[in-house]
Amino acid sequence: ALGLLLAAGTTWATQVTFKGPVKVAKGDLVDYAFVRKLVDEGKGKFALVDSRPLPRFQQGTIPGAINVPYPAWDKVVNRLPADKNTQLVFFCQGVTCQMSPLSQRKAVGMGYKNTKVYHEGVPEWQTKDFLVTRPEFVKEAYVDKDIPSIILDVRSPEEAAGGRIKGAVSMPAASVKSQLKSFPAAKLQAPIIVYDGRGGEDAIAAARALVKGGQQNVQVGSGGLLGWQTKGY
Repeated sequence: ALGLLLAAGTTWATQVTFKGPVKVAKGDLVDYAFVRKLVDEGKGKFALVDSRPLPRFQQGTIPGAINVPYPAWDKVVNRLPADKNTQLVFFCQGVTCQMSPLSQRKAVGMGYKNTKVYHEGVPEWQTKDFLVTRPEFVKEAYVDKDIPSIILDVRSPEEAAGGRIKGAVSMPAASVKSQLKSFPAAKLQAPIIVYDGRGGEDAIAAARALVKGGQQNVQVGSGGLLGWQTKGY
């Protein structure tokens, strides 16, 4: 967090200080492997909690995560599981982001007995794995705001010829690996949103190929083209 010292009677800062990240007890920290295992399990008595504001959540999150933004905690805390024994894992925008540790403290104060913090959060996750998003988030976070992004249709050319999301590029999942050099430089972290017919195996395989190739902002569109069409977009 940044602290500003203002000179008396002025509107400009005379000193800027950095308080550093909120400290988290070592026993409360978990790593990528821990979270990956939960994601692979897919369901159980746990919840991955994205503490970032909604616009960040819309731009991609860890698969299966729910959004309980710390800045709006009191309004959305009811999104947490009712069972106070549920394993909660909070994450946000990396080790300098205070929202996940502060959210954990709030949860502990409410009586949750099994809370952890994945402090590296989204910045680390997206260098190792894909994120997920939803059709309405793609529209709100990218299309409506005219933010440059790559929307990748990884169905077969025959399927793509029958109709695809406006502006999407057709590239069958099996050919993504051989086409890695055609994508923007990884350091640009260009948003790459991948979808197939239903947001299933082809989209995930293509996304993993992109991540393995160095891309750091790869998102799988849940529900695929069907999900997009269901929303009427």
